[in-house]
Amino acid sequence: GRSDVKQAGAARRQPRCRRVTDEGDSGVLPPPWFHQDTGAVRFWVAIPEGKPMGAILSAQVLHFRFHTQADGSDAVAAYHANRSEIDAVVMRRVAGGSIEPVIVRENDLLPLSRP
Repeated sequence: GRSDVKQAGAARRQPRCRRVTDEGDSGVLPPPWFHQDTGAVRFWVAIPEGKPMGAILSAQVLHFRFHTQADGSDAVAAYHANRSEIDAVVMRRVAGGSIEPVIVRENDLLPLSRP
């Protein structure tokens, strides 16, 4: 009957979240992903004593700050490589009163030191 259809549908669905095991993370957060239409990485940050906060970081900001591909093809990898710095920006912005989604701007990230 009807319950068989619900159970079959539930069995086919993939989980939307995964257990995060990166250092400093706890709980369950959705994985970061590149949103092609906006050209930005969408990701979530575990906020201490709060719910996870959604954030957005454009491929353009990643390109200018971390010298990634301008087309965003390596944007998620760049987020992972610089996650501690980027997540710290989100936590700082939330502490300052920002609401979801937090938009990470170029001036939120410190410039790379020059030799």
